[in-house]
Amino acid sequence: MSANTARACGRRGRGPGGPGTLRQVRNHLTGVFVGSHAIAEGVITRRQLRERSYRRLVHGVYADPGLEFDHRLRCSAVALLLPAGTTIAGHSAAAWHGAPFAATHDPVTVVRPPSVLWRGPREVRVHQIVRDEARIARLEAAGWRVVRLSAADLRDLEGVVVPPWT
Repeated sequence: MSANTARACGRRGRGPGGPGTLRQVRNHLTGVFVGSHAIAEGVITRRQLRERSYRRLVHGVYADPGLEFDHRLRCSAVALLLPAGTTIAGHSAAAWHGAPFAATHDPVTVVRPPSVLWRGPREVRVHQIVRDEARIARLEAAGWRVVRLSAADLRDLEGVVVPPWT
């Protein structure tokens, strides 16, 4: 045996793919990722996903354990799963934009139109919304100003209804 392949009693050699090689460093995923996609692309194995302490955020979505675990990180995980036409809403949307409204383990709130049939994983609360254009028209005809706000706007406001006399 050569010096590179000789093994002491009970010790493994450091050949290709052994501890500390570039291959293992490359396979350490950072950020938020869908586990099944990473496995399918050969970046990580199912066993490595379990053994490397990746944090499960929602069913099937994982994160580097070095990331701060909060509601915003869970929203990032859900965003990877959202079908077209759905969006993160409510306190979750406010948390996404930095407002401290949602606790870490609160379900992520998602809204969907009736045409999208998606239930989401267990950690997500999905609400069906129907935009009532007739009601909006009646309010505007009565002199009310209808304001459409984003989560970033809500973060800074306490009231969202603007009476006609303002």
